[in-house]
Amino acid sequence: MSRDWYILETVNRYEIQVGLSISCGIPNVESTTLDPEQDEAVKNIKYYEKLDKEQGALLENIIHRVEVPATSMKERGKVVVKRLYPKYVYIQMDHDAGTKNEIKAVVNNIYGVINLMGGWDHPQPLSEEEVQTLLKQIGEAQIIDSVEFAEGDLVRILEGAFQDYTGRVQDINLDKRLAGVTIPIFGKETRVEIDIDKMVAA
Repeated sequence: MSRDWYILETVNRYEIQVGLSISCGIPNVESTTLDPEQDEAVKNIKYYEKLDKEQGALLENIIHRVEVPATSMKERGKVVVKRLYPKYVYIQMDHDAGTKNEIKAVVNNIYGVINLMGGWDHPQPLSEEEVQTLLKQIGEAQIIDSVEFAEGDLVRILEGAFQDYTGRVQDINLDKRLAGVTIPIFGKETRVEIDIDKMVAA
């Protein structure tokens, strides 16, 4: 029986709660990204559904690991942890005809869980390439120091085609180190992607 990785879909902003229900409720489940000593967001969670001993014992030695990948960045001088994949929880487990009913009976009833990617009967495991990407992201704990602004802030572009334009940050992609910024072009607010290192707070 192989230990494959799968994606568990959750209600928005319930990734940590679902992850904690699994990691704290099932014996011997490992997790790198759900350590309250390392992640303030995890530490601040006051409520998550606690599995009873019978439920936990049912999935012992079936679910082995649960991760909710995150990255850290500085916003206005404060370190902020952000989830890389909102609404996704990654679980490593033994899923086959002999275990799927036990997994569904417990995990599908955890508050905040929507579905297993691909369905409970025939879920789609991650490819080897996707697993390697996931494990690399879990292992990266570096803090990005150069981001001194947040979504909604005004920024000035330092170089490139839109040098000296001032715009408002709409979104930030930490993986690609790009920010979506709206700037006025021909009298219309237009979204452009700017390298994070090529703009400053206005």
